[in-house]
Amino acid sequence: DTGDVASRLAVALDDLGRKEDGLEDALKDVHIKKKVFGGSHYKTMIPLRFAATLYKSVKKFEEAEKYYLEGLQVAVTHFEKNPVIKASNVGLWGSLC
Repeated sequence: DTGDVASRLAVALDDLGRKEDGLEDALKDVHIKKKVFGGSHYKTMIPLRFAATLYKSVKKFEEAEKYYLEGLQVAVTHFEKNPVIKASNVGLWGSLC
């Protein structure tokens, strides 16, 4: 999948406790997914959430909020367009953050 290398590297660095280093790759993943799929595509939700989580973990709350809200907007837009999956995924975004 597009951006998987950056995503996996970000997760690995996070697992090693190198959250600041992981942020760079998490942001690359966000950028790649946005460029390939578009900024409001559902495939950007998880990378946005992960970037928000990493920013939160290094106490950069303004940046975390920015990525969280952007991902939430993508989720709302996606679930509005796809009401069949909305009910099963309504709690998904909150559980991811």
